[in-house]
Amino acid sequence: MVPLLAGVALLGFGGIAAAAPGGDGGGDKSARRHGICAKLECSEDQRDRLRTIIGELRDDTKADREAIQRLQREMASLWAGDAPDEAELARLQAAVAGHRTAMTSIATGALMEVHAILTPEQRALFAKIIERRGVGALRGGHHKRGKRGRRGQGPSAKEAQ
Repeated sequence: MVPLLAGVALLGFGGIAAAAPGGDGGGDKSARRHGICAKLECSEDQRDRLRTIIGELRDDTKADREAIQRLQREMASLWAGDAPDEAELARLQAAVAGHRTAMTSIATGALMEVHAILTPEQRALFAKIIERRGVGALRGGHHKRGKRGRRGQGPSAKEAQ
């Protein structure tokens, strides 16, 4: 659950704040594209409040996201070498996990704020969306497979065998 919720922290609320159908979204492209708020039939006040929560979430997780990117670059450079240092890889992975844990805590707070501004009917629909599609649905995730199927089973994987 930690990586899933951390994914929400990685700008995952963009889809919530979309404008109602027919509107321009008023926010970032992910908000216009996904429209969870349209599905929840958010009021204008709710959309505004959600945009504030999203902005704060992005600001509050920026340092952790940047640190994770830096740590991943360090790990990639170790993996590119002839003999990666296992202890250093473990240290870097632990550091990434620490940042993800911090982001999860922040995301949980943001989800609690979102929950507090939804009506009981919206909460029920919100729960159904999460149950059916997971928290990733908030980011616009559709759980669709690519044209090549699941990882390792597409045509290019068979050619490699």
